[in-house]
Amino acid sequence: MNSPIKGTITIKQLADLAQLPVSKVRFWADNGFIRRIKNSENGYYQYNLLSLGDLIYIKSYRDIGFTFENMPNSKNTKNKLPKIFSELKLRITNQICTLNNCLNNIKMKEDFFHKAIAYEGSITEEDPPFEAFNLLSIQHVENFSIDDAAAFNVIENEEILVSHVGYVSNKPDKAALWHKKQNAKYFHYLVNHKENDTVDVRNQSLVRIAEIEERGFLVTSLISKFLIAFFSDEKDPNNLCNYFGIWAEAYPK
Repeated sequence: MNSPIKGTITIKQLADLAQLPVSKVRFWADNGFIRRIKNSENGYYQYNLLSLGDLIYIKSYRDIGFTFENMPNSKNTKNKLPKIFSELKLRITNQICTLNNCLNNIKMKEDFFHKAIAYEGSITEEDPPFEAFNLLSIQHVENFSIDDAAAFNVIENEEILVSHVGYVSNKPDKAALWHKKQNAKYFHYLVNHKENDTVDVRNQSLVRIAEIEERGFLVTSLISKFLIAFFSDEKDPNNLCNYFGIWAEAYPK
């Protein structure tokens, strides 16, 4: 009669305790990382509390990025551990940085949405949240983010003359087309463009420029960034609203 060894469990029971697939537990056991007992009656392996402890130990290292090849109890790993720990810390640090950037991006887009919902066309004094505008070139495409995309316009005689497409950044480049100025005043406003509306972003900006100049300032340039698009009326498929944030650079007349 084949009977289990007293105080042991099957690989399936062990895997269930650790909430892992049986195949993964068997892989680690076959490679000597999990202690087990061979039942002489039937040739099957059985597992005990020591096996569970081994599995918990393995899982604790797997959860932080260790692989089969670099586990602390692998052969020839001791001298490699300092480098492995350093590489894992760097990788996790980079992941945290990426996640923080994602979180900040979510907060920024959420702010765009609430601003768009509360849109009233008001003008506020507000510095742009970037330092420079750069023209987009081939060497920048690889690291280009759509959230950095922007347009730059020169204003002369209350007319929008030139439009450049590029990106904004907080790392001023000597070749940048525009830099944030210490002696300039910046005005921020939103414009919205509906797909079924004849009033476009350019015309709305001309109205805002006139309002700023009525305050005694001369607008010299605009930097615009697309913020968000959504249907203001979900029942109307043609009522898609595109919202743009505009920063007007101005100087006292």
